[in-house]
Amino acid sequence: MASEPLERIVEQRSRVLSILCRSFFGSLVVYVGIAWFALRQGAVTTARAFDLPAVVPVALTAVAVMVLFSAEAMSRRILARASQSAAAGEPETLLNAYQSSTIVGFAMREGAAVIGLALTFLTASIVWVTALGAASATAMLIAWPRKDRFRRIALGDCAPID
Repeated sequence: MASEPLERIVEQRSRVLSILCRSFFGSLVVYVGIAWFALRQGAVTTARAFDLPAVVPVALTAVAVMVLFSAEAMSRRILARASQSAAAGEPETLLNAYQSSTIVGFAMREGAAVIGLALTFLTASIVWVTALGAASATAMLIAWPRKDRFRRIALGDCAPID
């Protein structure tokens, strides 16, 4: 069992990271709300006004999907680098890396939803922000930080959870 100071650090860090992750997740709801409100109010012009080539939504969707898939890889890479350079018995370094890797991963997942929001404004279709927002939300829920993962990392076990 982990020592009491380590448990306190794990508890504090997991609480802070949980608040940040909830904020990222909440932003997805805000993006869909903004898009829905803008479309309802007629504030978004159609794609014809921009002479938008049909390939643009497809290309941007492909970029968003690549960002979603690369978020987990980026998170794992940040944590792996920290675990290689951290000295034994140094849980602070590993916990910092875990927080950073989680924040970077969630920011990348949010980025995919932002691309969906941009597509919604370019095409005047709510489908883009809804679909990419749902994909981002699903990816966030799958990668949601857990206290047991914090404890494992604090004890030096940085192996990815499959």
